[in-house]
Amino acid sequence: MKIGEVSDRTQIPASCIRYYEKKGLLAPAKRLASGYRDYPLEVFETLLIIKAAQRRGFSLDELRSLLPGPGNHWPSKALLLKALRAKQGQLSQQLAQLKQSQAQLGWLIHTVDRKPSAMPREAHIRQVLSQLKSKGILKVPTTKKKKEPG
Repeated sequence: MKIGEVSDRTQIPASCIRYYEKKGLLAPAKRLASGYRDYPLEVFETLLIIKAAQRRGFSLDELRSLLPGPGNHWPSKALLLKALRAKQGQLSQQLAQLKQSQAQLGWLIHTVDRKPSAMPREAHIRQVLSQLKSKGILKVPTTKKKKEPG
C-alpha cells in the first residue's frame, strides 16, 4: 500500500510516516519498481500504537524500544511492563505537580480578588509577592558574591 493511502486511512501526514520510518519506529517499507514505498497492512496497527502512546506521554525515543523490531518481533513482557510502569510513575509525578500548581493558583486568585479597596494596587502587589516568597512559590535567585582576591 502506498504512503498516500496509509496517510489517508490513518489521518497521519505522509511526512510523519516517513519520519517514523527514518527514526526506526516503522520497519523500512519495501519499494515498488516505481520507487514508491509499499507498506504492509501491519503498518496501521503500528501507527495507531504510536499515536495512542504519544497521547499518553511517550516520546518517540521511548517508543522505539517498545515497538516490534526486525521480523515483527515484539519486545519482552518484562521490558514492556518496565516501560509502562516507568511512564505511569512519571505521569503520577506530573499529576502531583499539576495539583500543587492548581492549588497555588487558587490561592493566588483568592488573594488577588480579596484586595482591600483602600489599599493601593502597588502595595497589594508587593504584599502578594511577599506572601508568594514566604510560601516558597516565588523563588528569587540569589546573586553569588564574588570572592575578593587576596
